[in-house]
Order: sequence, then structure tokens, then C-alpha cells
Amino acid sequence: MSLQVLAVHTYNYGTTANCYRLGQTVSETDETIATEAQFTNGAVAYKLAADSSDPTATTQWGQTFGTDTYPVLGGAKVYCVEGYYHNHNDSCAACNDPGKPDKAGDTYQIASYENLLWFAKLANGTLMQGMPAKPAANAVLMQAIDITVDTVDTVGKRWPGIGTSDNPYNGRFNGNGYTVTLKGADVSTAATKRRR
Repeated sequence: MSLQVLAVHTYNYGTTANCYRLGQTVSETDETIATEAQFTNGAVAYKLAADSSDPTATTQWGQTFGTDTYPVLGGAKVYCVEGYYHNHNDSCAACNDPGKPDKAGDTYQIASYENLLWFAKLANGTLMQGMPAKPAANAVLMQAIDITVDTVDTVGKRWPGIGTSDNPYNGRFNGNGYTVTLKGADVSTAATKRRR
């Protein structure tokens, strides 16, 4: 795959900022080296727009997935959810999900059922279409959580469990002295079905 050139650089006697280059490290420049994957997956477009010195400018860096193979001026805004770059508007459910837990370092802080459900979707790969599963994600309980499961739980979703047969959970889940209680379901049957 070949990428079109965003800029030509010969010599730089000043300081460059917010500049990304495909290739090997060159010690005499201030450019940030990016891989071809980072140019094509939206990471560079996201960083260019986020690092813009003028966020009110009418033309920003962007990238329309499925159309642009690299960042372009005036391209679609690129959003990032847990390292997954995508095009959505400001009402993107994955970006603005009220259930998204706080994060301390690499560990999600689970303080509610909604946080736990968001985390399960992240681990299972069902948070957003096209987003890969993150079965190695880490979490810590911040308080006890009761889940009542009938046919449908309180927010209209069945409890999915954390981990699937395709993506078994292998992260660290620290109970922190608290419990998650699942009420109204045959937990042993659910666990047996998941192990098969």
C-alpha cells in the first residue's frame, strides 16, 4: 500500500510541532514517527486534530474511513474509544455512554451496574460495531453491585457476562472487598454454558 505525501521536508532549522512522518527515526528533526498502520487506522488524524493550535479553525485534519487512506484537511472528524478510531457524530453512543467507567492507569473503576455492563461489552467485543474485544482489560470494584436478572434487566439488556467462548476474559478483575450479586438467574447453568 502506498500513501500520498502530506508534506515534503528537506531541512528544518527551527522547531516543528504537531508533525507526523512515516518512516524511521531521524535524530535531527522534531517530527513524530508514525507507522503506516497509524496513518491508515485514524491515529494520526486523531492526534493532528487533537493537537491543533486553533480548535475553532474551520478546516481541521480528519479522515473518512472507507474513503481516505490517510489524514486529509477537512476530512471527517475522527473519534477514539479505547484506542479504536472511528467516524461518528457528537452523539456517538460508544463515545458518550453514561455507563463508561472512570479509569485509573490501565484499570477501569466499576462503581455501578451500568459501569459493569459497559466493561462487559468492552471485554466481549460488543461495545461498538467493528471494535475488537478487549478480554485482557482490567477492572476494580468501587462498591458492591446487585444485578437483578429476569428475562430483561433494569436497563433493557440481558446480562452478557464478562468473557465469551470466542474471547475468554483474561484480565485482572479486583473485587476490592466488594461483591457482584446476580439475582434471579441460574448462575451455575450460565457458567456451565459459558465453559463449553
